[in-house]
Amino acid sequence: MIIIPLLAFEGSKTRDVTANDIRYQIWNPCITQICNDAGCVCVGGYENHTGSSTVKGVVQASSNKVYVNGQKVAKLNDSVKETEQTHIPSNAVNVSNHEGGTGKIIVGNSNRVYVEGVLAAIVGSQVKTHTSPSTVIETGCKNVYVGS
Repeated sequence: MIIIPLLAFEGSKTRDVTANDIRYQIWNPCITQICNDAGCVCVGGYENHTGSSTVKGVVQASSNKVYVNGQKVAKLNDSVKETEQTHIPSNAVNVSNHEGGTGKIIVGNSNRVYVEGVLAAIVGSQVKTHTSPSTVIETGCKNVYVGS
């Protein structure tokens, strides 16, 4: 029997990861000074900045026939719904790349255990996030054994 004690399933969570692709602007009331003989005048404008966010993911398992504790079993190439918590100033405007997205499980298991013809995902399976960093599945079922 091949034992995978931490099989991933619908609702398994990924390890939080930091993304550094947030773009935003901050108003600067004196971004430029225009000076002449009468003195200087400030001209306001927006400054461009970059920031970070914490990406949190939840597995969206696609198994139609195999369930564990009433939940669909996760497989290679299943989607991961991702949300982002930004770490930017409260006065930031024109914020982009902060909406979250969909990641994907890109590594199954090394024990060659298949679900519906596709490698089963386990705790530790790699996930490509919708942004630049990758992460891994962090939670799974702790009481199911998969065997052949």
